[in-house]
Amino acid sequence: DEDGLVWIYNYKTENWYKFDGIGANEFFLCEDMLGFIKGTSIYLFDETLNHDIDSEGNEREIIATFESHPIDLDVYANKKRLAGMTMSASFKGGSICAEYLSDSNSQRIASVTIKDESTYPTNYIKRLNSQRFSYLTLRLTAKGDASSRIYSTNIFTKL
Repeated sequence: DEDGLVWIYNYKTENWYKFDGIGANEFFLCEDMLGFIKGTSIYLFDETLNHDIDSEGNEREIIATFESHPIDLDVYANKKRLAGMTMSASFKGGSICAEYLSDSNSQRIASVTIKDESTYPTNYIKRLNSQRFSYLTLRLTAKGDASSRIYSTNIFTKL
């Protein structure tokens, strides 16, 4: 689109990737690497890099973000509080930040950062305490300095 928002499907890993700031005129494949043309410049995506390189040659940190739709947990009243969360994930030296945003102006009501060296799926259990909310949104953020994978996550509430 005009703002450079692009969705790319990796058929090898069966994953969708969302990029912004691309502004490509056209895309192409070069030796199994995806590339694009922007103006008179040619760019290639390199999956081995853990950072981006801007047009001036400066390194920029890659940050992956997932944000859920608003979750009401089948109770609409402003009566719920967060009690805890579980996550099954592997980090390979990285970390993931889980933020819980409430319905009142997307205010953060709880935040957990999980960091581990494990390359195997590990279950994490964290206790949480929050103000009351009607619904919440889960935002997961991971930096591109490691390969992180989330297998499942659950939240628990109390009335």
